[in-house]
Amino acid sequence: MQIEVIDNLVVPIRRYLAHASYGAIKYLPQSILTRHFEWIHGWRPTWFDAVPEEGIGGIDKNRLYGVADPNHQSLIRSFGADAWVVGLPFAYELYAHTEPLSRLPNSCIYLPPHYTHEHIQDVDTHIETVIDELSRYDNVTICLHWATYRHAAIRESYRKYGWSVVEGANNNDVNSLTRMIYLFKQHEYLAVDYYGSHIPYAAACGCDLHFVRENKSRLPLDCKGLTARSVTKRRELTCLETIMGDIASHKSNRGSMLSWGLNQIGYQYVDFSKLQRVQYSGSRYISARLTTKVFGKLRAIVESNHSIDYRFKLAD
Repeated sequence: MQIEVIDNLVVPIRRYLAHASYGAIKYLPQSILTRHFEWIHGWRPTWFDAVPEEGIGGIDKNRLYGVADPNHQSLIRSFGADAWVVGLPFAYELYAHTEPLSRLPNSCIYLPPHYTHEHIQDVDTHIETVIDELSRYDNVTICLHWATYRHAAIRESYRKYGWSVVEGANNNDVNSLTRMIYLFKQHEYLAVDYYGSHIPYAAACGCDLHFVRENKSRLPLDCKGLTARSVTKRRELTCLETIMGDIASHKSNRGSMLSWGLNQIGYQYVDFSKLQRVQYSGSRYISARLTTKVFGKLRAIVESNHSIDYRFKLAD
């Protein structure tokens, strides 16, 4: 794999491909046989006992979902769809990772809350909320969402403090998940101020988590379209206090930050043979649909011919 050097970091060179799914396509190539399979990418904490269907974005009964834990599987099956516990795509990328990387001494990586093309934060005001915490480290890397990274002024706002600025994951980059593993494994700490998949990903890569004051600026986007009751439930399950409490509980049971992160991404459920079965399942599903469609057309033709014959007989 080709790599590039950014300041004192090494990262894989981008390899863009339409529908790369952040690199998940390497482990489950999408084709006509697997198009009905949806691999859940984002982190859904294992302590979620239930989340309203609207909070997941809707469940298609004709799809097979790949999830990271049995709780999520049970929820999806309660909506009438099927789900397999196979771990997140990041778990497969981590399982396949063998490159030895050295952590920068007293280093921290920070991912500001990412926005959309239409919603760009007031970066200078935001920096004021984290500058004291980040100043504790000798090496600081700011990892920006690609939609934010393209703004040169925002990049410069972070660089003027002597911090390295890199672009994070991109859906159309086959090497996206590899890139994040490289970044996390070269830092000792991840600064956390909002809920997101970067938390278990970094922990699973051996980073310690440094929790700072919670940033709630993304909440309006995260909770858009949810009912008030659903918003309250989501906040209870995703606030930093809940996350820290779960980590503390895990450690009290002789766990570690590393094992907590691996558990959250479903690393223990990595199963390449099961992914191969997805294609078989997909072919069977598509075959059944094609058979139904073909027989439906044949039936229509037969009924149409029968109707024509019947009219001719009446004419005779």
